[in-house]
Amino acid sequence: MKILLLEGVSQTALDVFKHHNYTNIEYLKTSLSSDQLKEKIKDARFIGIRS
Repeated sequence: MKILLLEGVSQTALDVFKHHNYTNIEYLKTSLSSDQLKEKIKDARFIGIRS
């Protein structure tokens, strides 16, 4: 399962996913353009956005 975390979601959130043995995590500190976001979410099962 792919997890996509955007816009600098809390490090605690990232740690919680790792603690529960999720390993396919993409963590980005910035937002994405519309086209980039469309590409990234294609195979993501969970999306976390700070804003």
